[in-house]
Amino acid sequence: MNLNFTNGKHLANYILKIFKNNEIAIPENQIDSIRELSKIFTYIENLPIEVKDNLDLSNEYYNWIILAQEGKCQELATISKNGNANIAKFLNNSSIISFDEVFESFELNISYNVHYLYQKPKANDIYYPHYFKILEGSHKMVKWNIAYYEKPKITKSENFGCYFIYDNNEQLVYIGKSNVHLLDRSCESAIERTNGDFSKIELYPMRTQADTNIYELYYIAQYDPKYNSDCRCLDKPSFTLPKQTPKYFVNRIGTESFDVEQISVNPKYISVEEYWEEPQKYYLQLGEKIDMERFYQFHSENKHGIINVEEFRKRVSELQDKGYLTYVFNDKNSCFRQFSNF
Repeated sequence: MNLNFTNGKHLANYILKIFKNNEIAIPENQIDSIRELSKIFTYIENLPIEVKDNLDLSNEYYNWIILAQEGKCQELATISKNGNANIAKFLNNSSIISFDEVFESFELNISYNVHYLYQKPKANDIYYPHYFKILEGSHKMVKWNIAYYEKPKITKSENFGCYFIYDNNEQLVYIGKSNVHLLDRSCESAIERTNGDFSKIELYPMRTQADTNIYELYYIAQYDPKYNSDCRCLDKPSFTLPKQTPKYFVNRIGTESFDVEQISVNPKYISVEEYWEEPQKYYLQLGEKIDMERFYQFHSENKHGIINVEEFRKRVSELQDKGYLTYVFNDKNSCFRQFSNF
Protein backbone atom coordinates (compact mmCIF):
# COMPACT_ATOMS: atom_id res chain seq x y z
CA MET A 1 0.00 0.00 0.00
CA ASN A 2 1.45 3.35 -1.03
CA LEU A 3 -0.86 6.25 -0.23
CA ASN A 4 -0.05 9.93 -0.25
CA PHE A 5 -2.41 12.36 1.41
CA THR A 6 -2.25 16.03 0.51
CA ASN A 7 -3.65 17.12 3.88
CA GLY A 8 -5.54 15.92 6.93
CA LYS A 9 -8.93 16.44 5.35
CA HIS A 10 -7.91 14.19 2.47
CA LEU A 11 -6.99 11.42 4.92
CA ALA A 12 -10.19 11.76 7.00
CA ASN A 13 -12.37 11.69 3.88
CA TYR A 14 -10.50 8.63 2.60
CA ILE A 15 -11.20 6.80 5.88
CA LEU A 16 -14.88 7.76 5.85
CA LYS A 17 -15.13 6.60 2.23
CA ILE A 18 -13.92 3.14 3.26
CA PHE A 19 -16.87 2.85 5.67
CA LYS A 20 -19.26 4.07 2.98
CA ASN A 21 -17.95 1.63 0.36
CA ASN A 22 -18.33 -1.22 2.85
CA GLU A 23 -21.86 -0.04 3.67
CA ILE A 24 -21.06 0.50 7.34
CA ALA A 25 -23.20 3.10 9.10
CA ILE A 26 -21.32 5.41 11.49
CA PRO A 27 -23.06 7.30 14.32
CA GLU A 28 -23.05 11.04 13.66
CA ASN A 29 -20.95 11.92 16.71
CA GLN A 30 -18.30 9.42 15.63
CA ILE A 31 -18.21 10.89 12.14
CA ASP A 32 -17.22 14.23 13.64
CA SER A 33 -14.50 12.57 15.71
CA ILE A 34 -13.12 10.69 12.72
CA ARG A 35 -12.99 13.93 10.74
CA GLU A 36 -10.81 15.36 13.51
CA LEU A 37 -8.16 12.76 12.79
CA SER A 38 -7.14 15.43 10.30
CA LYS A 39 -5.84 17.53 13.20
CA ILE A 40 -3.50 14.73 14.29
CA PHE A 41 -2.29 14.38 10.71
CA THR A 42 -1.58 18.11 10.56
CA TYR A 43 0.25 18.04 13.90
CA ILE A 44 2.52 15.19 12.78
CA GLU A 45 3.25 16.67 9.38
CA ASN A 46 4.12 20.05 10.91
CA LEU A 47 6.58 18.72 13.48
CA PRO A 48 10.03 20.33 13.16
CA ILE A 49 12.29 18.42 10.79
CA GLU A 50 14.83 17.77 13.56
CA VAL A 51 12.07 16.12 15.61
CA LYS A 52 10.94 13.96 12.68
CA ASP A 53 14.54 12.85 12.19
CA ASN A 54 14.43 11.35 15.67
CA LEU A 55 11.22 9.38 15.05
CA ASP A 56 10.33 6.24 13.14
CA LEU A 57 7.27 7.28 11.10
CA SER A 58 7.55 4.47 8.57
CA ASN A 59 4.13 2.99 9.36
CA GLU A 60 2.52 6.27 8.32
CA TYR A 61 -1.31 6.10 8.69
CA TYR A 62 -1.85 2.45 7.74
CA ASN A 63 -3.15 1.44 11.19
CA TRP A 64 -6.07 3.84 10.84
CA ILE A 65 -6.86 2.58 7.38
CA ILE A 66 -6.85 -1.02 8.58
CA LEU A 67 -9.23 -0.12 11.42
CA ALA A 68 -11.54 1.46 8.85
CA GLN A 69 -11.39 -1.63 6.66
CA GLU A 70 -12.33 -3.71 9.70
CA GLY A 71 -15.30 -1.42 10.38
CA LYS A 72 -13.97 -0.19 13.74
CA CYS A 73 -15.41 3.31 13.81
CA GLN A 74 -15.57 3.47 17.63
CA GLU A 75 -11.83 2.73 17.90
CA LEU A 76 -10.99 5.45 15.40
CA ALA A 77 -13.23 7.97 17.18
CA THR A 78 -11.52 7.14 20.49
CA ILE A 79 -8.06 7.56 18.96
CA SER A 80 -9.10 10.93 17.59
CA LYS A 81 -10.45 12.15 20.94
CA ASN A 82 -7.49 10.92 23.00
CA GLY A 83 -4.88 11.99 20.48
CA ASN A 84 -6.20 15.51 20.07
CA ALA A 85 -6.64 15.90 23.83
CA ASN A 86 -3.02 14.87 24.42
CA ILE A 87 -1.77 17.23 21.72
CA ALA A 88 -3.57 20.08 23.50
CA LYS A 89 -2.04 19.09 26.87
CA PHE A 90 1.43 18.91 25.41
CA LEU A 91 1.19 22.24 23.65
CA ASN A 92 -0.17 23.85 26.81
CA ASN A 93 2.40 22.35 29.21
CA SER A 94 4.93 19.76 28.05
CA SER A 95 5.97 19.04 31.65
CA ILE A 96 2.68 17.30 32.49
CA ILE A 97 2.69 14.90 29.54
CA SER A 98 5.66 13.53 27.63
CA PHE A 99 5.89 13.55 23.86
CA ASP A 100 6.01 9.75 23.65
CA GLU A 101 2.69 9.57 25.55
CA VAL A 102 1.27 11.87 22.90
CA PHE A 103 2.34 9.88 19.87
CA GLU A 104 1.54 6.53 21.50
CA SER A 105 -2.08 7.72 21.81
CA PHE A 106 -2.19 8.02 17.99
CA GLU A 107 -1.76 4.21 17.73
CA LEU A 108 0.36 4.53 14.59
CA ASN A 109 3.35 2.52 15.84
CA ILE A 110 5.46 5.67 16.05
CA SER A 111 8.66 5.22 18.02
CA TYR A 112 11.88 7.05 18.79
CA ASN A 113 15.00 6.26 16.80
CA VAL A 114 17.37 4.54 19.19
CA HIS A 115 20.37 6.78 18.45
CA TYR A 116 18.41 9.76 19.79
CA LEU A 117 17.64 8.10 23.12
CA TYR A 118 21.24 7.03 23.67
CA GLN A 119 22.26 10.68 23.66
CA LYS A 120 21.84 12.90 26.68
CA PRO A 121 19.09 15.41 25.88
CA LYS A 122 19.88 19.03 25.28
CA ALA A 123 18.50 21.61 27.66
CA ASN A 124 14.82 22.39 27.07
CA ASP A 125 14.33 19.48 24.65
CA ILE A 126 10.59 19.03 25.18
CA TYR A 127 10.43 16.06 22.80
CA TYR A 128 12.70 13.79 24.83
CA PRO A 129 10.83 11.22 27.00
CA HIS A 130 10.27 11.95 30.68
CA TYR A 131 10.96 8.39 31.82
CA PHE A 132 13.14 5.45 30.82
CA LYS A 133 12.42 1.79 31.29
CA ILE A 134 15.32 0.05 32.98
CA LEU A 135 15.74 -3.61 33.85
CA GLU A 136 16.98 -4.48 37.30
CA GLY A 137 18.16 -7.99 38.10
CA SER A 138 17.57 -10.08 41.21
CA HIS A 139 20.13 -12.85 41.78
CA LYS A 140 19.68 -16.45 42.85
CA MET A 141 22.30 -19.22 42.90
CA VAL A 142 21.22 -22.77 41.99
CA LYS A 143 22.95 -26.10 41.41
CA TRP A 144 22.01 -27.61 38.04
CA ASN A 145 23.17 -30.95 36.67
CA ILE A 146 23.33 -32.24 33.10
CA ALA A 147 23.10 -36.00 32.72
CA TYR A 148 23.87 -37.10 29.17
CA TYR A 149 23.27 -40.47 27.57
CA GLU A 150 24.03 -42.31 24.36
CA LYS A 151 21.15 -42.07 21.90
CA PRO A 152 20.37 -45.29 20.03
CA LYS A 153 19.06 -45.25 16.47
CA ILE A 154 15.93 -47.36 16.27
CA THR A 155 14.28 -48.36 13.01
CA LYS A 156 10.59 -47.62 12.51
CA SER A 157 9.76 -51.33 12.43
CA GLU A 158 11.20 -51.69 15.94
CA ASN A 159 9.56 -48.65 17.45
CA PHE A 160 7.28 -50.55 19.82
CA GLY A 161 8.10 -52.81 22.72
CA CYS A 162 8.99 -52.78 26.42
CA TYR A 163 11.58 -50.82 28.35
CA PHE A 164 13.36 -51.21 31.71
CA ILE A 165 14.54 -48.17 33.69
CA TYR A 166 17.37 -48.54 36.23
CA ASP A 167 18.24 -46.12 39.03
CA ASN A 168 21.77 -44.96 39.92
CA ASN A 169 22.31 -48.13 41.95
CA GLU A 170 21.63 -50.27 38.86
CA GLN A 171 18.33 -51.38 40.40
CA LEU A 172 15.39 -51.99 38.09
CA VAL A 173 12.76 -49.46 39.20
CA TYR A 174 10.21 -49.31 36.39
CA ILE A 175 8.94 -51.34 33.44
CA GLY A 176 6.83 -49.78 30.72
CA LYS A 177 5.79 -50.17 27.12
CA SER A 178 5.10 -48.18 24.01
CA ASN A 179 3.10 -49.17 20.96
CA VAL A 180 4.18 -46.12 18.95
CA HIS A 181 7.48 -44.45 19.98
CA LEU A 182 9.58 -46.76 22.13
CA LEU A 183 12.59 -44.46 22.65
CA ASP A 184 10.59 -41.26 23.19
CA ARG A 185 8.17 -42.90 25.61
CA SER A 186 10.93 -44.53 27.64
CA CYS A 187 12.81 -41.22 27.95
CA GLU A 188 9.65 -39.38 28.97
CA SER A 189 8.91 -42.10 31.50
CA ALA A 190 12.41 -41.69 32.95
CA ILE A 191 11.54 -38.07 33.79
CA GLU A 192 8.24 -39.10 35.36
CA ARG A 193 9.79 -41.88 37.47
CA THR A 194 13.32 -40.68 38.28
CA ASN A 195 13.29 -36.93 37.47
CA GLY A 196 15.88 -37.61 34.76
CA ASP A 197 18.49 -39.03 37.15
CA PHE A 198 18.96 -42.70 36.18
CA SER A 199 21.77 -45.02 35.10
CA LYS A 200 20.32 -46.65 31.99
CA ILE A 201 17.27 -47.74 30.01
CA GLU A 202 17.04 -51.12 28.28
CA LEU A 203 14.83 -51.29 25.20
CA TYR A 204 13.13 -54.51 24.12
CA PRO A 205 11.57 -54.20 20.64
CA MET A 206 8.79 -56.75 20.12
CA ARG A 207 7.51 -58.49 17.00
CA THR A 208 3.90 -57.43 17.55
CA GLN A 209 1.95 -55.03 19.72
CA ALA A 210 0.19 -58.01 21.25
CA ASP A 211 3.58 -59.36 22.35
CA THR A 212 4.35 -55.93 23.82
CA ASN A 213 1.20 -55.89 25.95
CA ILE A 214 1.70 -59.45 27.19
CA TYR A 215 5.38 -59.10 28.00
CA GLU A 216 4.89 -55.84 29.91
CA LEU A 217 2.45 -57.52 32.32
CA TYR A 218 4.66 -60.61 32.55
CA TYR A 219 7.80 -58.60 33.33
CA ILE A 220 6.04 -56.47 35.98
CA ALA A 221 4.75 -59.62 37.70
CA GLN A 222 8.16 -61.29 37.41
CA TYR A 223 10.39 -58.42 38.66
CA ASP A 224 8.00 -56.26 40.75
CA PRO A 225 9.75 -52.85 40.19
CA LYS A 226 9.05 -50.35 42.94
CA TYR A 227 7.58 -47.63 40.68
CA ASN A 228 5.05 -49.93 38.96
CA SER A 229 1.93 -49.35 41.03
CA ASP A 230 -0.44 -50.85 38.44
CA CYS A 231 -0.55 -54.55 37.56
CA ARG A 232 1.49 -55.55 40.64
CA CYS A 233 0.92 -59.02 42.03
CA LEU A 234 1.57 -60.72 45.36
CA ASP A 235 2.88 -63.83 43.65
CA LYS A 236 4.92 -64.79 40.60
CA PRO A 237 3.75 -66.16 37.22
CA SER A 238 3.29 -69.93 37.14
CA PHE A 239 4.64 -70.10 33.57
CA THR A 240 7.69 -68.91 31.70
CA LEU A 241 7.66 -66.91 28.47
CA PRO A 242 10.49 -67.17 25.93
CA LYS A 243 13.41 -65.03 27.10
CA GLN A 244 13.87 -61.65 25.43
CA THR A 245 17.09 -59.67 25.42
CA PRO A 246 17.40 -55.90 25.14
CA LYS A 247 18.52 -54.73 21.71
CA TYR A 248 19.07 -51.03 22.42
CA PHE A 249 20.39 -49.12 25.40
CA VAL A 250 20.25 -45.58 26.77
CA ASN A 251 23.41 -45.64 28.88
CA ARG A 252 24.59 -42.72 30.95
CA ILE A 253 27.88 -41.34 29.63
CA GLY A 254 28.42 -38.73 32.31
CA THR A 255 27.06 -35.98 34.55
CA GLU A 256 28.20 -32.37 34.74
CA SER A 257 27.32 -30.12 37.66
CA PHE A 258 27.26 -26.32 37.56
CA ASP A 259 26.67 -23.43 39.91
CA VAL A 260 24.24 -21.36 37.86
CA GLU A 261 23.45 -17.72 38.47
CA GLN A 262 19.78 -17.05 37.81
CA ILE A 263 18.95 -13.40 37.23
CA SER A 264 15.29 -12.42 37.16
CA VAL A 265 14.15 -9.44 35.10
CA ASN A 266 12.55 -6.64 37.14
CA PRO A 267 11.32 -3.76 34.95
CA LYS A 268 11.26 -0.30 36.49
CA TYR A 269 10.69 3.25 35.26
CA ILE A 270 12.93 6.09 36.36
CA SER A 271 13.12 9.74 35.32
CA VAL A 272 15.55 10.55 32.54
CA GLU A 273 17.24 12.98 34.91
CA GLU A 274 18.00 10.16 37.33
CA TYR A 275 19.20 7.93 34.50
CA TRP A 276 21.65 10.46 33.06
CA GLU A 277 23.20 11.13 36.47
CA GLU A 278 24.77 7.63 36.31
CA PRO A 279 23.85 5.97 32.98
CA GLN A 280 26.45 3.22 33.45
CA LYS A 281 24.55 2.08 36.53
CA TYR A 282 21.40 1.09 34.63
CA TYR A 283 20.40 -1.43 31.97
CA LEU A 284 18.34 0.70 29.59
CA GLN A 285 15.59 -1.24 27.81
CA LEU A 286 14.43 0.22 24.50
CA GLY A 287 11.71 -1.67 22.67
CA GLU A 288 9.84 -4.78 23.77
CA LYS A 289 12.33 -7.57 23.03
CA ILE A 290 14.96 -8.17 25.72
CA ASP A 291 18.46 -9.23 24.71
CA MET A 292 18.82 -11.80 27.49
CA GLU A 293 22.49 -12.53 26.85
CA ARG A 294 23.35 -8.84 27.12
CA PHE A 295 21.09 -8.53 30.18
CA TYR A 296 22.91 -11.41 31.93
CA GLN A 297 26.31 -9.96 31.06
CA PHE A 298 25.32 -6.59 32.49
CA HIS A 299 23.99 -7.92 35.81
CA SER A 300 26.23 -10.95 36.31
CA GLU A 301 28.45 -10.88 39.38
CA ASN A 302 31.04 -12.83 37.33
CA LYS A 303 32.30 -14.94 40.21
CA HIS A 304 34.82 -17.67 39.41
CA GLY A 305 33.21 -21.03 38.62
CA ILE A 306 29.74 -19.56 38.18
CA ILE A 307 27.91 -19.46 34.85
CA ASN A 308 24.66 -17.81 33.83
CA VAL A 309 21.58 -19.46 32.35
CA GLU A 310 22.52 -18.66 28.75
CA GLU A 311 25.97 -20.21 29.20
CA PHE A 312 24.33 -23.27 30.74
CA ARG A 313 21.99 -23.57 27.74
CA LYS A 314 24.98 -23.45 25.42
CA ARG A 315 26.62 -26.34 27.25
CA VAL A 316 23.42 -28.41 26.96
CA SER A 317 23.25 -27.59 23.23
CA GLU A 318 26.88 -28.64 22.77
CA LEU A 319 26.13 -32.07 24.23
CA GLN A 320 22.98 -32.43 22.15
CA ASP A 321 24.89 -31.46 18.99
CA LYS A 322 27.27 -34.34 19.73
CA GLY A 323 24.31 -36.72 19.59
CA TYR A 324 23.64 -37.22 23.29
CA LEU A 325 20.27 -37.34 25.04
CA THR A 326 20.25 -34.78 27.85
CA TYR A 327 18.42 -34.47 31.14
CA VAL A 328 18.78 -31.48 33.44
CA PHE A 329 17.87 -31.67 37.11
CA ASN A 330 18.58 -29.51 40.15
CA ASP A 331 19.84 -30.32 43.62
CA LYS A 332 16.23 -30.88 44.70
CA ASN A 333 15.91 -33.61 42.07
CA SER A 334 13.44 -31.69 39.89
CA CYS A 335 13.86 -32.26 36.16
CA PHE A 336 13.55 -29.44 33.61
CA ARG A 337 11.84 -30.81 30.50
CA GLN A 338 12.75 -27.80 28.35
CA PHE A 339 16.37 -28.99 28.24
CA SER A 340 15.53 -32.51 27.04
CA ASN A 341 15.84 -33.50 23.37
CA PHE A 342 13.76 -36.58 22.70
